[in-house]
Amino acid sequence: GLRWQGLGLTASSGLLLAEVLSVDEVLVRSQGSSEPLKPPPDLSLPLGVQVARLHIGRLSWAADQPPLLGLEAQLDLPRRGTHRITLKAAQWQHLTMSGKVALDSAAPLQTDATLTVRQTEATDLPWTAIAAVTGPLAQLQAKAELEAAHQTLKLAGQVQPFEAWPVRELQAQAEQLDLAA
Repeated sequence: GLRWQGLGLTASSGLLLAEVLSVDEVLVRSQGSSEPLKPPPDLSLPLGVQVARLHIGRLSWAADQPPLLGLEAQLDLPRRGTHRITLKAAQWQHLTMSGKVALDSAAPLQTDATLTVRQTEATDLPWTAIAAVTGPLAQLQAKAELEAAHQTLKLAGQVQPFEAWPVRELQAQAEQLDLAA
């Protein structure tokens, strides 16, 4: 089902507003293509969207993959300018996620995004990962850090998501590495 509160439209700014938008289930289906991916020329929208509290109970993208559950987010997608999405919470299998992205709608699609992933189940080796990208969408500077058992693995590199080989360079650094842990 679909439910909302505080739905409105501001004609002067071309903005669809909702205080709360709740969707029980979203199924994302797409067909593969042999065409190479291309960066979009721009991300301008005919109608902006602003949702203070978005809830999606179940988000599925492939029949053979577990869905994302309990997605809670905030959307600020103006017709032109900087699109912002804040992921407050989501769960995938035994992981919880949160993050945010800011993406300019005009070329070169300047991007600033972070994602934090944590385990939800107690294990002998609990871990947390934080990843961030910044720069033009076609050529992102990426950093990631994984921490487990007081050990840290840091990665830094350049990602070109529309290229056949998207990882252009990668550097890794381990701190307090204990192979017996």
